[in-house]
Amino acid sequence: MGEQMNTINQVIILGAGASKSEGAPLQSELFIEFFKSYKNDKQGKLILDFFKDFWGININNFQSPDIKFPTFEECLGILDWAHIRNECLRGYSQERLNTVRSALIYLIAKVLDENLKEKDVHHKCLVNRLVAENMLTQTAFISLNYDIIIDNVLTELAFDFNIDYGLDSINANRKKQARSSVLLLKLHGSLNWLYCPTCNNMEITPKKKQAIKTFYKEEKCSICHAPTSPIIIPPTLYKEMNNPFIQQIILKTDIILRNVEKIFFCGYSFSDSDMHLKYLLKRAEIFNNITPEIHIINYHDGKKEVKLAEEKERFIRFFNNVDNIFYHQDISFENFAKNGVKQH
Repeated sequence: MGEQMNTINQVIILGAGASKSEGAPLQSELFIEFFKSYKNDKQGKLILDFFKDFWGININNFQSPDIKFPTFEECLGILDWAHIRNECLRGYSQERLNTVRSALIYLIAKVLDENLKEKDVHHKCLVNRLVAENMLTQTAFISLNYDIIIDNVLTELAFDFNIDYGLDSINANRKKQARSSVLLLKLHGSLNWLYCPTCNNMEITPKKKQAIKTFYKEEKCSICHAPTSPIIIPPTLYKEMNNPFIQQIILKTDIILRNVEKIFFCGYSFSDSDMHLKYLLKRAEIFNNITPEIHIINYHDGKKEVKLAEEKERFIRFFNNVDNIFYHQDISFENFAKNGVKQH
């Protein structure tokens, strides 16, 4: 692993916009997608009751132009604060609040699963380009998404490479013929990971979204046969990142960011809720006393100029050397996947 990290000179950070290019809804669209395709199951009923009781939104009025959905940060933030303060809310016990929180995380996983089946054209284009340029082994991916688009593409297209998630698992699914590994660091967890809190082991389920099943069917650990749980860190200001495997990934990310020359932000708006990533980026910058070459690729058709300006300002004010920041306000993730960017 140490030798591999020394050869990596660029990082591609995949945000929600990269998955959006394949058909995934953004966070702001997840609730609408859920209400549109609502199924009358236990998890769905919990969410409907929550929106009616907390936000005055129900299945009959959600399409009204007067209805504004709260953000995921607001929904989960309220539930997290109740948990931190060890408090209840009228009509909602601590147990019920925790159950609603789990149901909301299930909603994220389920909507992503239903919208991303067999959709990976742009991620395939990206990996194929890197292979053609002989850059795959020099590239590390940092994904902030739970979906397994990039995982599956690397499994299918990178025949000579294993995926290295930067963690120790009980079934790494190593390809015997592989000559190297591709580093894929998923800071927020993944739909194909199952964690056993009893024997403290991680199981990777290649190409399968087993994490979704754990919300309605008990998935047993293959070692101790205790119930497993998903590792999905939701989009909220209060992120619990104490899981030992997430800590392994954070450590690997820290080392990688200190040694790369270029960072490409794809479909990522530099959210305030991702302070853990900002910390790692600033830590690396201060460690080296240099700002790496920063490329921001987050354009899409219809994106308003004021949004572009706000986003650009977010990146510029964060890093030390403005001259090393290149905001590509006319390049989408689809363009980047196919052609890359002009070299500086």
